[in-house]
Amino acid sequence: MSREGYRALAAVEPDLEREWIVSEQRLKITKNMNQKIEITLINIPIIPTLDELDFVENSNIFDYGITDEIKNITNGGHRSAKDILTYIIPALIFKGVLDISNPIIHLRISGDGRNVGRKIKQVMITMGILNDEQNIHKPDHHYTTILFPGIESYELLEVMMSPFIQELNDLKNYGLKINNIIWKFELYFSSDWKFLSICLGFNAANSNYFCPWCQISKHDQVNNQTNWKISKKMEKINEYPGH
Repeated sequence: MSREGYRALAAVEPDLEREWIVSEQRLKITKNMNQKIEITLINIPIIPTLDELDFVENSNIFDYGITDEIKNITNGGHRSAKDILTYIIPALIFKGVLDISNPIIHLRISGDGRNVGRKIKQVMITMGILNDEQNIHKPDHHYTTILFPGIESYELLEVMMSPFIQELNDLKNYGLKINNIIWKFELYFSSDWKFLSICLGFNAANSNYFCPWCQISKHDQVNNQTNWKISKKMEKINEYPGH
């Protein structure tokens, strides 16, 4: 709910806390969280044109105060995946979600773009812990690592995701030590076809080789006799046609 909306509601409902009290508490929480999980800024190297921003999806945010602010933003926000994990893992151990005798975390990375307002887009990268089966589908248990205004493009993602990719490499290769326990990570990626293809450096969906998983070409789609299997390996992804 926007600030103006809460003020209007509080004006007719005397039992609600005043808006300034809520804002004060939110500010305290924000300052406290910034000390534990710092937000760093990354300069956006490419400002998309109006034609690139023009698309027909419905807006996700209707507050003009928010959309006007986003128009003037030239930086993206990044939160360290290691800081987030260091903060949430002890709580998951306490709840019994994670087992210190089997310190393996299944970490899912998700990404997508969304329409904030007319000709305004945002791209968000989140992560979630698949071990937490009861809560993995709840938005509060997906943690934002990267958020920036702009379009889904390889050039933008390459710059904006650079620190996050380095952290993922460290987590995969070396794990994360918390309270003298080294946690190992299995990484998973979840997105729609467009975002996945951009991250992998694919050509367009109508190109000759369009599939992220097998080496089928668009000319072979009508061949029902061929048993297409998942054959591509991430270690050699750049060696396949279409990349």
